[in-house]
Amino acid sequence: MDRVTRRIVGYVAVVGLLAAAVFFFLPWPPGWLHLVVAALFLLPGRLQGVLWRDFFRGRHAMNRQDFAGAEKHFLLFLDKLKQRPRLRHAAFLAWNFYTWNPEAMTRSNLGACRLVLGKLDAAEPELKEARDLDPGSPLPYFNLAVLAHARGAESEAERLRALAAQFGYRAATRERLISAAGGALAAVEGRF
Repeated sequence: MDRVTRRIVGYVAVVGLLAAAVFFFLPWPPGWLHLVVAALFLLPGRLQGVLWRDFFRGRHAMNRQDFAGAEKHFLLFLDKLKQRPRLRHAAFLAWNFYTWNPEAMTRSNLGACRLVLGKLDAAEPELKEARDLDPGSPLPYFNLAVLAHARGAESEAERLRALAAQFGYRAATRERLISAAGGALAAVEGRF
C-alpha cells in the first residue's frame, strides 16, 4: 500500500472514530455541545487558513485558471516560510494526502503554474526542489513527467509517470476527489 493510500485510509479511520465517539458519547437530542464539537473539528483548518493565507490564495487562483496570480501568491508564501520557519508546523492542522512538507507542496504548485504558463525552464528547478524536499510525494514526479513530455522526452516522461504511480498518484477518480476537496478549501480560505 503506497503512502497516499495509507493516508486516505488513516484519514477515514480517524474521522470515523471521532464521529462514532461524538455519536455515542454526547447526549441526545443534539444541543450546544454538538455545536462546540463541530467548531473544534473546523478550528484547525481555519487556523491553517489564517497562517497560510498566501498558499490558499495561490490555490484559489489556480482553480480560477489565474496561474500568474497563483505564482505570485506561492512566491509570497515561500518568502513567509523563510522568514517564519515555524509556519511549517501548521501543515499538521489539516490532513494532506500527498505531502506534509509545505515548501514541497508550494514548490510543486509553483512549478505546475509555470508549466501551464509555458515557463518550462523556470518550472524545472521548482519541481526538482519539491521532489528533493519530499522524495515520497508523487506530485512533483507527475509534474516532471508533464515537463518531460512537453520537451519531447517520452521515455523520461514515462519513467517519471511510473514513479508518480509508485508513490501513489493514479490520475484517477481518487485524485480528482482530492483535488476537488483541496480546491474547495482553497476557495474558502483564499477569499479572505
